[in-house]
Amino acid sequence: MCLRSGEIEAPFRMQVTTLDWNEYVGRLLGGRVLDGEIRQGQPLVRVPINGGDPRRFTLTKIWGHEGMKRVERSRAAAGEILFLAGLEEVEIGDTICSIDRIEALPPLEIDEPTVSMTFLANNSPFAGKDGKAVTLKQILERLNKEIRTNVSLRIRELGQDGVEVSGRGELHLSVLIETIRREGWELLVSRPRVIFHEHHGQKLEPIEVLTIDVPDEFVGAVMEKISMRRAEVKEMHHGQDGRVRLEALIPTRGWWDIVPSS
Repeated sequence: MCLRSGEIEAPFRMQVTTLDWNEYVGRLLGGRVLDGEIRQGQPLVRVPINGGDPRRFTLTKIWGHEGMKRVERSRAAAGEILFLAGLEEVEIGDTICSIDRIEALPPLEIDEPTVSMTFLANNSPFAGKDGKAVTLKQILERLNKEIRTNVSLRIRELGQDGVEVSGRGELHLSVLIETIRREGWELLVSRPRVIFHEHHGQKLEPIEVLTIDVPDEFVGAVMEKISMRRAEVKEMHHGQDGRVRLEALIPTRGWWDIVPSS
């Protein structure tokens, strides 16, 4: 069952909020239907988020959800969350609409990468001991496959020096590395590096929200430690159980080794 919030009789509109990949039909684009209804084989239009020319395509497959399962459908209507096939070139934030109402929806913004690492082939004497030794070319092919669906990931070839991989934080890249490791591959990775930006002549770095729940007697020690990492405490809440919750803003690079060094 789905919650209807749009108009079924209105022309079809949907904004792409996620991407996926299917080995049989290729690119899948996902999102929630805002208005209207669609049927398999119906002509639709993609309106690019970057202001490019609209492109017409034919809808080849529709998938909806039943619980946690993705099931193929022949039609769908406003309020449903779908995955559609039939279009290879698509970006997050693009508008998919009926040929009767070609207009872009307000753009969505994807957070820029904040952390980068370099991926290399394992060239140590122990290569192949814990997994399959792979070449740099194979690593690059695997990463190019990853960015088909992992839209916030960025890669840049560095020649023989490896591949620079950028993502939205250390956890984002850690999940990718663990996924590749579980596939049986070996690779070398560098230490994470913060991505800086220049804005009006100023050098900017990513800032994160740090939440700490600590017994009252340790508040002073914690405050001292995070202040050394350039953290700025914004809120402090005293609970009835003798604990204090601190909320602070801290540079990404300021908390990476804060636990191991404590």
